[in-house]
Amino acid sequence: MANPKKAEVQVSFGGDPYLLCFDMNAIAELEAALGKPVHKIFGNLAEEIGVSLMRRLLFHGLQKKHPNLTLTDIGEKMSFEEMGSYGEAIGRAISLSVSGKEPGERKMEESEKSDPPLPVESETVGTGTT
Repeated sequence: MANPKKAEVQVSFGGDPYLLCFDMNAIAELEAALGKPVHKIFGNLAEEIGVSLMRRLLFHGLQKKHPNLTLTDIGEKMSFEEMGSYGEAIGRAISLSVSGKEPGERKMEESEKSDPPLPVESETVGTGTT
């Protein structure tokens, strides 16, 4: 089962669930395989994603929980119909791994972490009769 607190995200291939996780080892291996530092890989991901890069990202993200899968295995499991769901899972797993937050979830400022302001008591409005 996927555990967002551990930056684990479920990804499915033809309905079969797998766990995707970009831990430090996955990121280091990805950097070595692509010859780029992580900020260059993840920074331009939306513009540069293709089948080859997506397969590579899935491979490294799946190694922690599924170490016996090969690049070829993943390529055989992938389908064009599911490419969007792979991209969403990869984006979510990267975000959880790097920031501990879901994509689009913003970090609270220190001032927002304090107690919320107390509600202002409204004045009682009379009925107009005395």
